Amino acid sequence: MVLLERELESDEPDELRSDIRRIPPEFFAALRELHKTLGPAGLDERVCTLAAILDNMRGNQVARREAFARDLAEAFRSIADREFPFESLEGKLRKWRADVTAYTIERVSRLHRDDPVFCPISLFGVFDHGRLEVAHTRALAWILNPQNEHGFGNVFAQSLLESIVHEDGFGPVTVEEVRSERDVGHGRIDVLVRGFWETLDGKPVPWMLMLEAKVDASESDGQLQKYDDWAKRNADGRRVLRIFLTPDGRDATSSGDDSPSTSWTPMSFLELVCNFRIALRAVKKSAGYHFGRYYLSGVMKDICRWSLPLCDPRTAVDPYSLADYLRAISQAEGDDNGVAQ
Repeated sequence: MVLLERELESDEPDELRSDIRRIPPEFFAALRELHKTLGPAGLDERVCTLAAILDNMRGNQVARREAFARDLAEAFRSIADREFPFESLEGKLRKWRADVTAYTIERVSRLHRDDPVFCPISLFGVFDHGRLEVAHTRALAWILNPQNEHGFGNVFAQSLLESIVHEDGFGPVTVEEVRSERDVGHGRIDVLVRGFWETLDGKPVPWMLMLEAKVDASESDGQLQKYDDWAKRNADGRRVLRIFLTPDGRDATSSGDDSPSTSWTPMSFLELVCNFRIALRAVKKSAGYHFGRYYLSGVMKDICRWSLPLCDPRTAVDPYSLADYLRAISQAEGDDNGVAQ
């Protein structure tokens, strides 16, 4: 800190010094306070940890770009030896876009004016926490807990489990316990939920849900495998369910097990929004209705990068995702003609 301050006090022209001076003074005040609190050793440790996280993120980005380049090269090779009807493809894509636009215009006109897509407010965006993982996971834990004052009961847990449990006899869900940031000794599970569902013949089936969310971060080495190992020791005979929640709905890579009984179900934040938006209409008279509404609009704005409020579907940032959202609502209400399928 002393060297940095001396560098800033110098009058000699320097491009780096000029860039540093553009940083708000509040940042340096916070940095000084952090340095006082942690001391040199503690700060060095955290800087090394941050560097490792950034290196891991950079490596994952490079891997995704290389995979995309390989897929693109393979696609090019598959059509390079024969004449490809690009003009015909262009016409089909233009028609597809026109059909999707017509579908979204018609469906948006049917939405109630309190639908989250018309809401300009982001629940966490007003605090600049729109992409803060812990804000979202604690909100999810609060929403899923029927003991809280929102009045949602088991509605959202029921809707969420229905999206990942596909078997005959699945019935009403009861939530018994919800924990946020559950410490398991070698990490913290973002959201841990325990409960049971009833089969059609009234038999209770105990379950435990582990939900791990990633917004801008990547998985640490073996992270989900450690959670799996913990679940094996602590499930107490419960059926273990797993959700890996990300902006793009990507597959988990740190579980080390791809068997159906132990795999993590990938879910995008948009899929979560569609799921909760359908459930939201069942709690419209509850005390927490507008919390849920602001939360969903915030996810759309901050995680999905939609521009809200939606004034004209033709200017939607991602018309195809908007069509997915509208179709999910329409199908749940039994009123979809499948135009945008």
